[in-house]
Amino acid sequence: RVCWYDNIYPRGWHNDGITYVTYHCEPGQYDRCVMAYNHATRTWSGPVKAAVNPDSDKGDSHGNPALMVTDDDYVHIVHAEHVSNYNNEKASAANSIACWSTQGTFGTGHTYPQLFKRSNGDVITLTRQTGSEKDLVMYTSTDDMATWSSGTILVDAQSDDDSLIYSYAELDVANDKLHVF
Repeated sequence: RVCWYDNIYPRGWHNDGITYVTYHCEPGQYDRCVMAYNHATRTWSGPVKAAVNPDSDKGDSHGNPALMVTDDDYVHIVHAEHVSNYNNEKASAANSIACWSTQGTFGTGHTYPQLFKRSNGDVITLTRQTGSEKDLVMYTSTDDMATWSSGTILVDAQSDDDSLIYSYAELDVANDKLHVF
């Protein structure tokens, strides 16, 4: 199992007694897999292939997925290769990983997704643009990841400074503020 790039977050999510995890299925292929651990029965289900890497022939491993369970109990993964749109894959049933479909795409030219859920259920995706800009961009969804806002640039990199490539953020659960460092 391949799970590198520690700035892609979260890789796992606990919901209703089940912990879901996502990762690249096989080295060199980099499709996206999901597994689920039932804490009551102490059993794993999966792995299930949730998405195919469109750039597997290029050996691009930058499409590491991030995972979240929305307030309607559906498991989602978000992933993108360099210079591509984000793909939002959604499990076909609540609290299940058995079948997946593409919910849609958003953004252009991004990688390294970081997902956060505010107390009201809104979801934030923080990302780095690829190419020469390397801006830090935020997208929001107010409908359980069915649709996304247009991107808001939080930090305009407009330079060759690579310091934003691996930005990290945390959501302060006390006040729903996003802190970027």
